[in-house]
Amino acid sequence: MVEEFLELTNTEELITILEKYISPKLFADQEKVILEEAKDRILAETLKAGEDLPPFSRSAVDGYAARAEDTFGANPNMPVYLQVKKEIKMGKSPDFSLSPGQVAAIPTGGMLPEEADCCIMIEDTEEIREGQIEVMAALAPGENVIKKGDDIKAEEILLPAGKKLAAAGIGALAGLGIARVPVFSQPEVAIISTGNELIPPQEERKLGQIRDINSYALAALLAEWGFKSQIYGIVKDEKETLKKAIEESLDKDLVVLSGGSSVGVKDLTIDTINELGEPGVILHGLAVKPGKPTVLGILCQKPIIGLPGNPSSALVVASLLIPAILHLGRGLALPEKDEIYQEAITANLAAPIFSDSGREEFFPVSLSRSYSQEEKKKINFASPIAGKSNLITTLVNSAGVVRIPRGHEGLSAGSRVEVIKLTDNKGLLFRKERDNND
Repeated sequence: MVEEFLELTNTEELITILEKYISPKLFADQEKVILEEAKDRILAETLKAGEDLPPFSRSAVDGYAARAEDTFGANPNMPVYLQVKKEIKMGKSPDFSLSPGQVAAIPTGGMLPEEADCCIMIEDTEEIREGQIEVMAALAPGENVIKKGDDIKAEEILLPAGKKLAAAGIGALAGLGIARVPVFSQPEVAIISTGNELIPPQEERKLGQIRDINSYALAALLAEWGFKSQIYGIVKDEKETLKKAIEESLDKDLVVLSGGSSVGVKDLTIDTINELGEPGVILHGLAVKPGKPTVLGILCQKPIIGLPGNPSSALVVASLLIPAILHLGRGLALPEKDEIYQEAITANLAAPIFSDSGREEFFPVSLSRSYSQEEKKKINFASPIAGKSNLITTLVNSAGVVRIPRGHEGLSAGSRVEVIKLTDNKGLLFRKERDNND
């Protein structure tokens, strides 16, 4: 049996360990997919616009393409009178030019004639006779117009490598004529639960047994990050059985164990990993709550992660470790703090949180929205969810977690906090050298 590591690894030291042992080629395989299959995939290359979007200036309203200077001074009491030269057809390039005092009827999305620099809303006009309108509003250049390149200009960065593709990004790609996109291949992960007390969900439970939660919760979470999971089932707390299960799973890109990482009998996980090859276990014990009994090993250049057996702890530590390993294994930098907090929900803490100053803590909270007399507006309130790390409903009922930095003894009620979702593919670990706000 191995001895427990006396010094817990903090997250700054964890980054150093990951950067040393995780090869930037580990998850670097790429493929090209059509747009219909691109949702939630991760871009493998930074994409630039090959052309302006939109590719021409167009009307944002139904009305008339015009020269702004022809409308100056117009109002309902003193309209100006303009001649309607032609009608612009949707999807057609105007085959005429506008002279001073002339307009062209145009639908929303229609292409502006070269001389036009604004569009008059039809509601601000009145047809007084065929071919002539009165205009009751003065317009500035660019008003009611979407200019060429307003969305994005040619050669500008559209989407950076590492970006998770969603509906808007896919739409932008389509608008720029990019029909196939380079994405990272989806890594395969083996999920193994260990414990003599565990049984599959479908089995009838006997006294002293509990059903396997972690395999299924982790598979669902890993799917959010783009992994293809294979649940290997439950392994008893026996070295030879565990050794065989790990050996059989090494054809996958990542192996995730839950349970088997605490002191005592669970140390067989560490013994087993160390016996299977070099360098073996590179970390045992994180200065993080929940998640102290965490194991990280490397076998055949592949990460072997031993997560705590408690469901809430397992999911939080997975969110800390696995997205970071995925980033580094694709040759991408770890996200900065602001990137992780970009998708977070800002809220006021409804009740105090007490924490261990020696460890970084991730505390689950629920969210509600109500009127704040103090701030005279409706704001989000984050309520700490009291519960132990073996209670999966602690996370079921949460909207995310609040991070309390190491060295802090908690947060007082009313503190402004950021609620981070565990499902975000950026994870919870960020570049500490950029973290100057703790």
